[in-house]
Amino acid sequence: MGEQNESRIRKESYNKIRNQSLWKGCFHSDSNCSSEIVKAHSIQNNRILNRISQDGLVLQFNVEFEDSLVSEMKKEGRKKATTFTGFCGYHDAKLFSPIENFDYQIGNKEQEIIFAYRALAKEFHAKQTCLKITQNILNFINDGQYEKINRIFENKKPTKEQIDTMYEIMSIQGQGFATALEKYESYNKAF
Repeated sequence: MGEQNESRIRKESYNKIRNQSLWKGCFHSDSNCSSEIVKAHSIQNNRILNRISQDGLVLQFNVEFEDSLVSEMKKEGRKKATTFTGFCGYHDAKLFSPIENFDYQIGNKEQEIIFAYRALAKEFHAKQTCLKITQNILNFINDGQYEKINRIFENKKPTKEQIDTMYEIMSIQGQGFATALEKYESYNKAF
């Protein structure tokens, strides 16, 4: 198998796990939540993205897994750019109304807190997704389903050393993500 082909397979394998692990929930979860989780914008679509878009496209960082994580600028439609599945429809509309329906006013503390809250929610979503990716990979290792981690393992089993290394790395990452999520939960309560 060629090096480019292995790199493509690693990328496909990682992207598949990432897509299966995408966290969907309401960061502001309470009794008012609607059942539908929406794709909320971390940066306002109608008030900011439309101003910086060209032909409906904006540039955003795109992170891909090749031999290592690679970051590049990529054109993305403004309706899809900066979205995350971190709020139900009710809370997305209710909580963010003061910044979605009104222009930003310098020094408006309510708007500034709402912008900060949305940024916190976006980061919570990212860490929750990363934790889920880590947990899924650990489950695949525990179950001996190495081909689900990387299709390269369909025809050959990783060595004991590779398995131990993967498990150790994923365990450490999982602990880090869990610790970050605890902090984000405390910040959420403060907001």
